[in-house]
Amino acid sequence: MKKLAAAALTITMALSMSTPAYATEIGGLTNGSADIKATYEAGTTTKDTVYSIDIEWGSLEYTYSPNVKKVWDPDELIYKEIDTDGPSWTCSDGADKIKVTNNSNAPITASLSYEPVSGGSVSYVEGAFDKKDIRLESAEGTTVDNAPSDTATLELTGELKSDATTATKIGTVKVEITNNSIYKYTGSTLSGFLKTTAEDNIYTADIECTGTSIESDLFCFLDSRIDPWISSRSERYNVVNGITKEGVYALQKATWYATGWGVNIPTTPGQTLRLTVDFSDANNPTLKVQLLD
Repeated sequence: MKKLAAAALTITMALSMSTPAYATEIGGLTNGSADIKATYEAGTTTKDTVYSIDIEWGSLEYTYSPNVKKVWDPDELIYKEIDTDGPSWTCSDGADKIKVTNNSNAPITASLSYEPVSGGSVSYVEGAFDKKDIRLESAEGTTVDNAPSDTATLELTGELKSDATTATKIGTVKVEITNNSIYKYTGSTLSGFLKTTAEDNIYTADIECTGTSIESDLFCFLDSRIDPWISSRSERYNVVNGITKEGVYALQKATWYATGWGVNIPTTPGQTLRLTVDFSDANNPTLKVQLLD
């Protein structure tokens, strides 16, 4: 009796697990139908980093005024120019501005520089931006009208010769776009910026291995906007007992440099040391160390 019950249970399960099929025979031909079923299972979603940046240039056309007064010299019988309030550089509204907008799904840094020219009608004109670097967050989660943007202003100093009566080239402005983050890695022999990724608060750096080891004392990660010798040291992170091999390390906020901080990891020439810093959990930041062939 127990065997029959077991056999009956087995048959019942087999029927409940099978897909029902129905068949009829019409004119000697067999027609049938069967249900097709599917189940959704979440997979792994990956994101590619796509960079798209808009740069809006002002006209960058200025007018130089020496602000001098001509005074008659009765001894030499000529007019001499006397500087009054010093020279001035003026421009139309917005002509001295450069606006950068980030449409990317990762943060970017725009570095601005000015390179003067000399000779001809140009004595020497220097330029300086009120913001040397413009750092913009990812546009992910924003709208087209509210994409991250910022503006820098160029101020000129120096002199322009009086024969420059038409628009004359006095210098060149360059805007370099990088994926540098606000964070740097620094040590006695290593220094550089962590790069942004498509993932918020996750940054990487690739260091080329040229010898049999990479060694650096006083190694840490810090916010490049804060002077480590003057300002609050709350943004400095280190590995307590140093980095000696591949793996995942806990990072701690530090109050000052310590001799235990350092990198001493065996390498092979041609390898790449990849550092991945994860600040997504502010209370438990981590560092992943990999050696890539």
